[in-house]
Parts: sequence; structure tokens; C-alpha cells
Amino acid sequence: MLAEMKEELVDMIAEIAEDEEFASIHDITYNDDFTKIHMVVDQEMFENSFDGFVTTLLRSDQFILSSLQWERH
Repeated sequence: MLAEMKEELVDMIAEIAEDEEFASIHDITYNDDFTKIHMVVDQEMFENSFDGFVTTLLRSDQFILSSLQWERH
């Protein structure tokens, strides 16, 4: 289950970074356990769009994944 969630998160990040709907988002990087996610954006475009909702989506998935990883230890 944990591996599937990681794979889904990786796929979602790739889709967001490549999707023209999120024009202000240029790149998204992350570490192996997803405790750090870094987004490169066009600040003006980002602030004047709804692309910021992506951060909420990523943060919620990151929180769930981190919680499950913590429970395994």
C-alpha cells in the first residue's frame, strides 16, 4: 500500500509539472521520503492563478504518506 501511494504521488507530481493547465509551475522536486517538496514557479503567474491549490493537494498527500511511513517504524 505504501509503495502504491508513493508511486501515485510521483505520477501526480509528474503530471502537474507537465500539465499546461498549471502554466506557472515549471518544476517540482522532492526527496525520497517526500518530507521536502520544492516547486519552481513563475511567481507573478502563480500568485494570479489558482495553481496554488496544487500545494494544498501535494501537502495533504505528503502528510498522509508521512503518517503511514511513521506508523511503520
